Amino acid sequence: MVIELYERGILTRKDTDGLDLRWGNAEAIAMLLKRIAHREGTLANILAEGTMRAAEALGQDAKECGVYTLKGHSPRGHDHRARWREMFDTATSDIGTYESGYLGSPDPDLHSVQDHFLRSKSPPT
Repeated sequence: MVIELYERGILTRKDTDGLDLRWGNAEAIAMLLKRIAHREGTLANILAEGTMRAAEALGQDAKECGVYTLKGHSPRGHDHRARWREMFDTATSDIGTYESGYLGSPDPDLHSVQDHFLRSKSPPT
C-alpha cells in the first residue's frame, strides 16, 4: 500500500522521512521495516498499527489500495481462491493467523464434522 501511494505521488519523501519507496528499492524497504518495528517516525508509527488502521489514518486513497478484511486482518497470501481453508480462516478468525492452530482435516471439504477432543481407538472416517 505504501509503495503504491508513494509511486502515485500521494506520499512524498517528506511523508516517508526521506525514504525513496519505489518498487525494488530493497534498502529503503529494509529501513522502513526497521522503523516500523521501533515506531520511529510518524509514518512508521502509523504503519505499525496494521494495514486497516494505517489506511484509515492515511486517507481515502490508502483505503482504496490497502488490502485487508472487514475485521482488519491482511491476507497472508496474494490469492486465496485455491486455498479454501486459509480463506475461511482469514474471513472468520479473530486473530488473523492460520498458523494459530487448525484442528480440522487436511482437506476440510472432504471430511465430516468431528470432535477432535474425543479419544477414539479407531481413526475418524
